[in-house]
Amino acid sequence: MNLSLFLDPERCVPEIPLTCLSNAPLEPIRRVSFATEAGTPLLPLSPPPTPQNVSYTRRAITINGKPELLFTATIHYPRSDPSIWPALMARIKAAGNNAIDTYVFWNVHEPEEGVYDFENSIANLPLFLKHAQDAGLYVVLRIGPYVCAEWNFGGFPVWLLNKPGMELRTYNELFMKQMSRFIKKTLKVVHEYLAPQGGPIILLQIENEYGSFEKAHGERGSQYIQWAGEFAQSLDAGVPWFMCYQDNVPTVLNAQNGFYADNWIEGHHRRFPDQPAMVTELWSGWFQKFGQPKYARFAEDVAYASARFIAKGGTYVAYYMWHGGTNFGRWGSDFKTTSYDYEAPLTEFGFPNNPKHNHLAEFHHVLNNHKGLLLSNEPVDISLGVAYTEAQVYGDLQTRALVFLSNMDATNDVTITFEGKQITLPHCLASIRSRPESTDLLLSPSSISHIVEPIGIFNSSAAITSQNHWNKSEPQSIALTTCEDVAHVFLDGKKIHSGVILDLEAGLSAGKIPAKPVELPVEGIETAETHELAILVSVAGIWNFGAFLERVEKGILGPVVVDGVDLSNGEWVHQIGLQGEEKKYHLGSKVQTKWNSSLPSSNTPLVWHLIRFSKKTLLRMLEEATDSFVATSEQSFKSPTVIQLPPITAFVLFLGTMTRGLATQVPCKFPDSASNGGETCASGCGYPSQTWYNVPVAWIEDVQGNDVEVVLFDEVGGGDPSSVSFGVVVG
Repeated sequence: MNLSLFLDPERCVPEIPLTCLSNAPLEPIRRVSFATEAGTPLLPLSPPPTPQNVSYTRRAITINGKPELLFTATIHYPRSDPSIWPALMARIKAAGNNAIDTYVFWNVHEPEEGVYDFENSIANLPLFLKHAQDAGLYVVLRIGPYVCAEWNFGGFPVWLLNKPGMELRTYNELFMKQMSRFIKKTLKVVHEYLAPQGGPIILLQIENEYGSFEKAHGERGSQYIQWAGEFAQSLDAGVPWFMCYQDNVPTVLNAQNGFYADNWIEGHHRRFPDQPAMVTELWSGWFQKFGQPKYARFAEDVAYASARFIAKGGTYVAYYMWHGGTNFGRWGSDFKTTSYDYEAPLTEFGFPNNPKHNHLAEFHHVLNNHKGLLLSNEPVDISLGVAYTEAQVYGDLQTRALVFLSNMDATNDVTITFEGKQITLPHCLASIRSRPESTDLLLSPSSISHIVEPIGIFNSSAAITSQNHWNKSEPQSIALTTCEDVAHVFLDGKKIHSGVILDLEAGLSAGKIPAKPVELPVEGIETAETHELAILVSVAGIWNFGAFLERVEKGILGPVVVDGVDLSNGEWVHQIGLQGEEKKYHLGSKVQTKWNSSLPSSNTPLVWHLIRFSKKTLLRMLEEATDSFVATSEQSFKSPTVIQLPPITAFVLFLGTMTRGLATQVPCKFPDSASNGGETCASGCGYPSQTWYNVPVAWIEDVQGNDVEVVLFDEVGGGDPSSVSFGVVVG
């Protein structure tokens, strides 16, 4: 009897080009369909055994001597509020994953040298690990400590750059000393959660994707990465260490990252015949920068990439991301949106992103039911005699086997003959979905007030906004040759420019957005013997990706030229920060400062807005939305074999007209040639990249008093704070 698996969600007509067949008497032939209700979870796996001994063979990671098929969901603890960690873990487990992985974020845990935080809010790594253990999930801890991850400065604390002679991620004694110290500290913090102590941590990672930059560092790069492997082993943590996007370090496991990884396995096994094949980042989508549309990777394509990797011999698949979450605070790197949704199986708010979520969940459950065949056999290739097709067999076709039939043609269906039967294998094709996060429950502000940030130097004692006085009767133009990232230019107190001094079009890929010279015409300035030029520069995150990160610079980096005259060496006064930051305007009414109840004049830049909402009304909206969702969901759960998980709720701050300028004209282009689909894999073209901010429910519940206060800083000016509203989303 054969089992045919077509991964075809009901809302997506095309199928992924892969069919699994087993001639074992397991169950009748059936067509697998997917639940289409957002929030409909599948039956979770039974809890895994408590790990104690973790090792590996050529086929797989072994737990207590038994090989494991590991589906690993990437989730970053600083990108979601601790209040929803348990719910996220439950949803990850219910989707057929048996492990999670996360980076460890150095700049979160050591913001000042020697000052550690592993306890407060999103820094509470031990609590995160406990929730994973309680959910019956293994943990893969990626210490790095470089993380990339579209995280500010790649996870490095900026105080590293205050040390003379510091060079990051190369054979530099100063850097290696700091790196080793932090890794040892982290291992001490998580010690009780390591597998030998009965904890969930089964694997550890050192460094991160260094294979992309090793050559740039030359011989010192090669020395460094080999040292990193040797150092990791010297720590005697009791579980295997690995490196991702690396295949030349014999002291640790070597793994691959990418959109697809099946073609990597053969070469990996030639280089390391005793190591399992692991894809430690199978990219489920892509990140987004301000100025970009939202990129999609279709459910069928993600499942196809995962299935192909397993068909070719892999037994470890980690989805980066499974839940992306939110870049709270200033943790996003250069120009990354605060939403780190990543088009992942769980959305930014933690809701199932269907059809992708249920598509992968069903795929996991089917393969988990047949993992015995996968783990006890090596794949055997069989020729099908048709171009772009392959067959991999696990087991014995005469008795019991699992067979993967693949059609790698991107445009054509093919019919093959296998075991005397004709089987049509669909081509690789997919369709776009619509986003489910919407709400009819909106709350407008109860009151609005503002404070205008002063232009120029407000605190002359901060002698270290740049400001210059010079003699010129009628200036005609001002040129900024190199300035990163955003500049607001004022001449005699009048705004002549607000915006980015960057080449956004050239920087839409994963790489750095380059600065470009900008010529600013000067009009409407009165004739005077002396003029005052003030330039306020803001940084939109520090680059996270590339070699020589210690060389990254921000601010005014090139000449400032007025009518052809370079004023760079003139008399400038510098000041760091804004008056509003110094006076803590972000604390709202808690600050002893008078807020103006009237609206500022049109297009006034640099305005602090204090917007109040009724806490009581917000919580009532939350209750109504949750009750409505639960009632609807209960009608949807017909099968007694399906476990209903509690809903996740979130508040969304819709920013209205406060989102302008930077991202109003978004091109439709997929980054890094990752897809040939062009505009078909992008949505939101021609609109701002992001118009909302994720507000966890716990933040509202923790507010003291009757009002929830939101403070917005309008850099460009002209936004209407009355257009800001709160909504509730449930899923």
